[in-house]
Amino acid sequence: MDSTTDIMIWDGEIWVTDIKIGHYRYSITDESADIIGEFHELIPKLPRQVAIRMGYAFNEGSPILDGEAMFADIGQLRFNAMHESLIDSRYPAIAIRKSLFSLRISAESIITEKFADQNFQLLVRSMVDCGCNIMISGETGSGKTELLRFMAQWIRKNEAIITMEDTLEVYLKRLYPQKNVLSLKANDKHGFDRLLRSCLRQNPDWICVSETRGKEVIQLINAVGTGHRLISTLHTDSAQNIPYRMLDMAQLNDRDSERVFKQIHHNINIGIQLYYYNDSLGSHRQVSEICEFYLDQQNQPQAHLIYYYDYVQRNYQTDFIKSPLIKKRLIQRQCDVNHLKGVFI
Repeated sequence: MDSTTDIMIWDGEIWVTDIKIGHYRYSITDESADIIGEFHELIPKLPRQVAIRMGYAFNEGSPILDGEAMFADIGQLRFNAMHESLIDSRYPAIAIRKSLFSLRISAESIITEKFADQNFQLLVRSMVDCGCNIMISGETGSGKTELLRFMAQWIRKNEAIITMEDTLEVYLKRLYPQKNVLSLKANDKHGFDRLLRSCLRQNPDWICVSETRGKEVIQLINAVGTGHRLISTLHTDSAQNIPYRMLDMAQLNDRDSERVFKQIHHNINIGIQLYYYNDSLGSHRQVSEICEFYLDQQNQPQAHLIYYYDYVQRNYQTDFIKSPLIKKRLIQRQCDVNHLKGVFI
């Protein structure tokens, strides 16, 4: 199923994560005794067979196994196994994640599945079109990478895009074959920081980083400060907290923190927060807020909510854009702003 994202085999039980149904246990009790027996025999064998194919060991001395494989019909599968010597179980722990080539969200599903409303699409389309630097935040499973993939459709056709990932899952060239896209994959020798330095020499208009995690955040900030544009994701609990999270990842001393904090507010224009929860009806993803970042006339950092979900009134609220830089970019790039008037401007 396209909506299935993760399969976990823990302590001999199968658990499935589905973006529509949620997280649930898949029961095999209705199967025959032979099939159940074969399944329990397969669990310890599976990671060892994968390790052999990869040329690795999987034992007490090498108790963690990571792998990935590409399949033409579905996309990429990521595989992680932990040896039973690390676990309070007689079985290894196995996790499989699926990344599809196709998009799981659309303009229609954003409305029908209550991910956001029409104003969200109008706003974000304009922010991408005018070249805003955008960070998408939220917890694991909230749909950050999927939203990045969806938003990339609005990058102008004459602009070059470089994607950077440690595990390939964005697939922009497959989604938008008419666009100029180069996909880079980080590894142990060439991490994000080193790839960033090299990719800037390729002169991309846009850099799309699947997830910002560490000190490479400084290079990202500097890159967008020189005219490159950015869409990336990170983990934090609110859009307004994005600059603070980026500052934490930079691991700077107190002397440099204030300068970089202002630099973040100048170079990162928009933050989008996604909310993910499960209830009796299934799994739900929702845009909870969009925040603009800017420096005011006194050169002080400001974070201002321009779109957010009101959980009391159960609807979305909007406010006018205050950032002088965003307004300037909308004019410079001759963006159509008629649909934003009276709502965001």
